[in-house]
Amino acid sequence: MPGLTDLRARTLLLAAVLLFAALVFSVVSGGRSVWTSDRTSQHAALKEGARAASAELRRESEGLLTALKAISGRADVLATLTAAPPPDGTAFQTPRDALDVDTLVVVVDVAEAVATLGAMRAQIVPEVRQSGIASSRWVLAEDEVWLVAAAPARTVDGQEGVLVAARHMDGGRLARLGSMFGATVTLGVGVTSPDGLVAESELAEGAPVRVVLRRTLGGEGSLVAQVVAAGRDLALVGGLATALVLLLLYRMVQRRLQSFSTLADRIRDGGQTGLRLPVVGKDELDRLAGSLNALLDKVESTHQQLRHDALHDALTGLANRALLYDRLDMALARRARSAVPAVALLFLDMDRLKVLNDRLGHAAGDHFLAELGRRLASCVRPGDTVARLGGDEFGIVLLDVSDPQVALARAQAALDLVRAPILYRGGVYHLTASIGVALASRQHTPAQLVREADMAMYEAKAGGRDRVATYDSVLQGRMAERVAIEHALRKALADGDIQISLQPIVAARDGTLIGYEALARWAHPTLGVVSPSHFVAIAEESQLIISLDRYVLERALAAIGRLRQGGRPLSICVNHASRTVDAPDFVEWVHEALVHFGIPAAALVIEISETQLSRNEERWLPLIRALNASGVGFAIEDFGMGVSSLARLHHLPVALVKLDRELVRALGSAEEPVVRAVMGMAHELGRTVIAEGVETQAERDRLVELGCALIQGFLVGRPEPEAVHAARLGLRPGTTILDA
Repeated sequence: MPGLTDLRARTLLLAAVLLFAALVFSVVSGGRSVWTSDRTSQHAALKEGARAASAELRRESEGLLTALKAISGRADVLATLTAAPPPDGTAFQTPRDALDVDTLVVVVDVAEAVATLGAMRAQIVPEVRQSGIASSRWVLAEDEVWLVAAAPARTVDGQEGVLVAARHMDGGRLARLGSMFGATVTLGVGVTSPDGLVAESELAEGAPVRVVLRRTLGGEGSLVAQVVAAGRDLALVGGLATALVLLLLYRMVQRRLQSFSTLADRIRDGGQTGLRLPVVGKDELDRLAGSLNALLDKVESTHQQLRHDALHDALTGLANRALLYDRLDMALARRARSAVPAVALLFLDMDRLKVLNDRLGHAAGDHFLAELGRRLASCVRPGDTVARLGGDEFGIVLLDVSDPQVALARAQAALDLVRAPILYRGGVYHLTASIGVALASRQHTPAQLVREADMAMYEAKAGGRDRVATYDSVLQGRMAERVAIEHALRKALADGDIQISLQPIVAARDGTLIGYEALARWAHPTLGVVSPSHFVAIAEESQLIISLDRYVLERALAAIGRLRQGGRPLSICVNHASRTVDAPDFVEWVHEALVHFGIPAAALVIEISETQLSRNEERWLPLIRALNASGVGFAIEDFGMGVSSLARLHHLPVALVKLDRELVRALGSAEEPVVRAVMGMAHELGRTVIAEGVETQAERDRLVELGCALIQGFLVGRPEPEAVHAARLGLRPGTTILDA
């Protein structure tokens, strides 16, 4: 061990040199030089004490803040503060005594805080209320120093408040602190002293005061005498003492430091976990080893927690998207090595959970998601993985599933768990989900398998929701067709290839032309005539619906502008999808379009389906009122087929309701009383009724008898290009429809 031998020799040489220097210095230098040196060393020690006192006070601040956050996190904060003394004779009779503070209160607003704490101590309250984060600070109030800590708390009645603790740093508390350092401790501004030592240290960043330590020096003569005596004694026993110290140093310090160093190198270089320094007693090195071991425990625990948090969802505790992909990657690698085990992926998306979330609040949505996570985790086998992918989407990796029917059965079991009622705040709620199933082959990647399961899930939604769909060759073909139509639709919108047809709306009694409904039509050179229901659905899925709706509105406004040139006050109805109305610039864009095409606002009627309105009424009502105030009309489309519009109709600024075709077909049947009731309610509330899909004279006659004002359907006119309607009105052929 040459390194250890060299260290011992250097230590011995250094000790001998220091001993000789001390003897010469103590004998030759004299009292005054020793006095000066001692004063310097004492001042350095005092400054170190000041820094230690500052650190101790900061630890007090951190400890108070930690204890305060623990109390504020309780649901019964006020009950905790006012609790009776414990019967077992505990020393701390109240939380205020336990925290060693002078004031411990819960305040709700700033005015209450100022009244209770004073202006300076109350400054922390609005900051904590605004940030929602507990905080502590040192405050100078009325020439006295206070430690103030505050944390967000909730009162018994549910109000948001702030729990504040204030500790007056009076003489008694500072005296206890001073006893630790053998000096007088004050909090203020540093000053000099002619008969003693003074040292100061910064208390905390931004604190209004500093920590000041004072100590009085002893007489110069006594100090010189003590130094001379010590030098003489040291000359007699210095040799023996040096040898003894070096021996003890080697056995008690150097040898153990060497073992510490070796173990630390293993921990650093080997990356091993669980290695700890040996603790054999209770001396300083043992305490150091214990502290380092505790630090290693904390580091490993924090590392494990960070790894867990990085791979798990905070709300449900399930795996997150990253861990799902990792498990899929391992499962697919195992699948590639064996022909027997297979992998299936279930992609689950909640149906209409956003509606409940908007109505009940985000806390309800979190409750539903957490409960669904627990249910899904309970229905899988060991080795399977349940993950929350984000929002209301979940993924389930099933191992050793090679039969599609088994995967479908597992998906159906998960669907049954979702359907089970959920209790929330006294109410019972029923949820459904759409699940897509994809089975892996040898060539699958995790991203490809997730994409296929996602496609199958959308197929389940398109099929009516609350069902399971499997990705297969047929679905693959439909998806390829859908992608092709999406690309073609995007190009058609850019090139202006979508055509507008106008269907007349006339007075039911005499057939007077009132206006038109604008309908999009698309004839693709290779795909042929694409059904509106088909390409509109694809537009909604691909986020193109806003562009399509605006495209139709612009061309409809241009067309009605030309048809109104004959002097007829014709109107135009244009249907809008949910995403279009949700766009942040919807109101401004409609106004700009009206101005651009020179169309009065009263000539435009925006149609919104009853189902969309029932889901988004609170969010859409301000938009409808804003446009209605400028003259734009609104109509509820497919009226009578929903579940709640009759109850809401009386307060909605909607002048027109469009009776659904299914209700028109019910005329003359046993269901006609329903039609009469719906129309009667609309008339009682002063709304004009437009009957859609009127195809026979008998339907028209019965609608007239029931008081229907307007009709629309093949009986009075099919959707046709603008030029056809212009010819019927005796107008000259118009120019090409202008782009906005």
